[in-house]
Amino acid sequence: MAGKLWILSECDVSIRPGWFWHADEDAKVKTPEELFQLYLKSVGRGANLLLNVPPDSRGLIPDADIASLNGFKKLRDESFSNNLLKDASIYYQFSQAELPGNNIQVRGNDQAGKSYSINLQNFNVQLQQPTKMNCIILREAIGMGQTIRKFKIVLYKGNRSVAEIQGNTIGHKRIVTFPVETVSSFRVFLEDARGIDNVSGVTAYLLNAN
Repeated sequence: MAGKLWILSECDVSIRPGWFWHADEDAKVKTPEELFQLYLKSVGRGANLLLNVPPDSRGLIPDADIASLNGFKKLRDESFSNNLLKDASIYYQFSQAELPGNNIQVRGNDQAGKSYSINLQNFNVQLQQPTKMNCIILREAIGMGQTIRKFKIVLYKGNRSVAEIQGNTIGHKRIVTFPVETVSSFRVFLEDARGIDNVSGVTAYLLNAN
């Protein structure tokens, strides 16, 4: 994240064992659950998911593939239908960090080579009652670029820390999954950023543990 250019990552995968249709592979079509895991590990890490769905000898999408795709859509929609933070309170805090001048694009009266101090946005999310969850989604406003390099999420039950999750980047969407915990609050620490950080949203969910 120290370069001048950013190239979006892509995840290319086929719904079948290979890139082309074979009649004897209908039973090997990826299940809705497998497609959902691919979604979490691609789109959930800021990549595009390019899913190959080959037509059969009729030139049509096979029934087995259609059933799996419909099942995947249903699973994805249901998994993210209930945002557990709808009634939560979010409190923001800020910490200082020094950025070396060569990591900042010089504009206006800024001086090349000078170190600049920035505010890193940290926030505490307080739920109305202890709630089971295993997924937190962070979003970064990328209109001004992707800047966050490192973050940490600490989950609390009462005053006791029950889990700590480390992450590197956020980008358009970062889906963070973890074993189910009963959480009364959590804190997000943005520990490093290339310029001003721009977190634009946070949501939480209880995904199907299976």
